[in-house]
Order: sequence, then structure tokens, then C-alpha cells
Amino acid sequence: MCCRKLRKLRDYNIDDDLIERLEEILPEIPTKRVSPILIAKKLNIDKRKAIDLCVALEKLGLAKIRYEITCPECASDVLVLDDLKDIPTDKIQCDVCGTWFIPTEDDIWIVCDFFFERKKERRIFQKKRSTAKPERITLKDAFGSISFKNNINHELFKIDREELREMLIKVEEAKTNQEKKETLEALTEYLFTSIFGITSSGRNIRTKTAEIDVLLKLKSPILTFHPLFKEIGTHIMIECKNWNKNVGAKTIRNFASLLESYKVKFGCFLVKKHITEEAWQTILNIFKQRDLIIVVLTLRDIENIINGANLIDILEEKYEHIKFEEPVSKLNYVSKRYKKRAK
Repeated sequence: MCCRKLRKLRDYNIDDDLIERLEEILPEIPTKRVSPILIAKKLNIDKRKAIDLCVALEKLGLAKIRYEITCPECASDVLVLDDLKDIPTDKIQCDVCGTWFIPTEDDIWIVCDFFFERKKERRIFQKKRSTAKPERITLKDAFGSISFKNNINHELFKIDREELREMLIKVEEAKTNQEKKETLEALTEYLFTSIFGITSSGRNIRTKTAEIDVLLKLKSPILTFHPLFKEIGTHIMIECKNWNKNVGAKTIRNFASLLESYKVKFGCFLVKKHITEEAWQTILNIFKQRDLIIVVLTLRDIENIINGANLIDILEEKYEHIKFEEPVSKLNYVSKRYKKRAK
């Protein structure tokens, strides 16, 4: 029979058979700096399932996931981090070989400390076993686990949802064109800068030919390792349309030209209503032909975030809509009116 705390793993989709096998192998594994690879071998499961298990144990307070930075030259341990947000932004030096380097996702390894209660004789047994250094999993490998990535998304996106609600009310109650513009831009800037490592480069940035509503910069190393943000690049450009009409294809094309002129790969439209079906097809064509990503957020998405949704999850989902050319019928931000008029 599983111990009481381990039974709670069921809440994280860990089945009873795996929980029982975990309880059986506990005396055979160390308590410090354990690679999920070791767990995978002991339980005869794949490494992603082992990472999922470690994430679930951490949520229950039975484990702590840590991150070891190793030297790319001699493989010596250089730093151990409790939080990916603490990844150094500058070069660090290996004390063993003297190499200076900036950590990559291949230099950062996932390890776990476990907090299980054990009998004294079991601890003695484990000390003898802990001398061998097991295989390890890189940060790049770990992001292959959905539960690990979702856990990181949760840590990266922290927002005051009540403040966001108040800002949304101001957007909806805005009367003049200036109020509509300013309230939506303020909301957008607050929303995106609530992602750790994203800062605002300014609002209403005037260029020779156009105006950038909101320009954001990605500054934290963790964002260069995250599967979504490493495809985005260093900047995000945002266009806000607090219109009572749907955004059309021409507006999308103009925005794409602005992105291309400043070599920004990722843009976002935050719209009050929807976009037309033709605008959606334009977004797909722009991605295929020019490798530019343009996602669309609506006020409904903002309401979902207020109710607990994660902005990073939403951006990932919308990017996948573009990447895999989802049909219009699956989207909730494409207006059906355009289709009716076209008939």
C-alpha cells in the first residue's frame, strides 16, 4: 500500500501501479542530486515520464528540482540553481579548468533532491550507492516534458489579476479614440511585462513611416531556452486595435511590413472584436512566405487570463494554430461575418 503522501500523485495523473513501484524503489535511490534518468531506469519508464513524476513530487513538497550548470570544456559542476530565473546573464568561470562561458541549454542539467522519510539503515545503504554519477537530463530535454514546461510557464507568468480586471474595465468604458488607444496599450504593456524577463522599450514609438504601439524586449536567459520564446527572437512588436469593427487583411499586411522593416520576427495584434477570415489566411501566408509570426489576442483572451489562464500557454496555442494551419472553424477570434458577406 502506498504511503499517504504518495497517493496524492493520483491528482497529477500518476497511476497507482507507478506509485507503488516508486514506493518500492525509494530505499535504492539517493536523496541528493538525483537525475530523473535514474528514476526512469529504476521504474522502467521513459525520461519524460520520469520528469513528469519529479514535477508532481515537487508540487507535493516531496522533492525539489534544481539546475546544475556544468562547464562545456571539462564537464565540472560550476553552479547549482534553485530557480531558472537565476541563470547568469554574463560569462561565468569554471574553477577547475578556468574556462569562461555563457551557459547554454546543453550546459544546464536537471537534478532532484527528495524529502522522503527513511529508516536509518536505509540511509547507510544509500551512501554506498551515491558514489557513482548517473546519466543526466539537459534543460533542453526537460522542456520536452509538458508538465515541466507548464510548470515553468506558471513560474514565468505572474500577474495581479484584479489589476488586470480594472484595466479591462477602463478599456471597455473608454469613450474617446484617445482613451480607447491609451487604455488598451496600457493593458497590453502590463500584460506582457508580467512575463519574467520581458521589458517594455516604450509605447507609441514613432518611426519615419509608422508608429509602434508597444515594443517589448526579451532580456532573461531563460527565455532563450524556452521552446516558444527562442523562436520569437529578441523583440515583440504589438499593435492595439480598440475598434468596433473586425480587423482586415490589409491591416495585417501593413503590420507585417512594419515587422519586416525592423527585423522583428514576432508580432501580436490585440483586438477588441475579431479578425476576418481573409485576415487569418493572410497571417498563414505571411508565416509560410516570410517566416513572420503574427498572433491575435482578443478581449476574450484577457477575460480568460483574469479567470486564471496563463498568457504563455495562450501564445503557444495561437502560435501552433499558425504553424499547423488550423482551419477557421477551430478559431474563436475569426469573424464569421466576413464569410457571410462573401457569399
